[in-house]
Amino acid sequence: MKDMWKPALYIIIVCIFGFLFRGTYVMLYPYNPITVHSIKILDQDNVVVAGEKIYYSIHVTKHMPLVATVRRRLVNSYVLPLPDIYGSNPVGEHTIKAEAPIPEFADSGNYKLMIDYEYTVSQHPERKVVVSVESPQFRVVQKPSLFAESNAKEIRYLKKKIDKEEAIMKEHRKRSTYDKAK
Repeated sequence: MKDMWKPALYIIIVCIFGFLFRGTYVMLYPYNPITVHSIKILDQDNVVVAGEKIYYSIHVTKHMPLVATVRRRLVNSYVLPLPDIYGSNPVGEHTIKAEAPIPEFADSGNYKLMIDYEYTVSQHPERKVVVSVESPQFRVVQKPSLFAESNAKEIRYLKKKIDKEEAIMKEHRKRSTYDKAK
């Protein structure tokens, strides 16, 4: 009866050591799903208007057929997160042209675009590999405000109209018998 449990015990021990070996291998192996060679801003003079998009190209070599979560953010003295992108390119060398929205509320100044490629290389145990890249510096400027100009014109028009109405009221009061009766 004792000998009947030996094969089951050996199988359990082999499974435990196999699981430990696989877990150690997955956690310690230096995965390299993508190599980023360069990133270039495509906008003229590296100047982007707030509320528009920045265009960039990125030269990469993809080594593994995995799907990436691309996390982007604008970095100045503070960090502005941008929407994530999900996708995959085939294995090999590629030059990818992409765009990222610049929020309208972004202050004027010098920024860098930080991009993180996050790959899940194993589900059990879960391991994610993140490859980061930083763009050259570019400048964000505010959109010239046509609304402010039209506002200034409207304010000048209203001021003239009020001044004209006040002049009419003064003239009317000079002739009014009501004001003289007091």
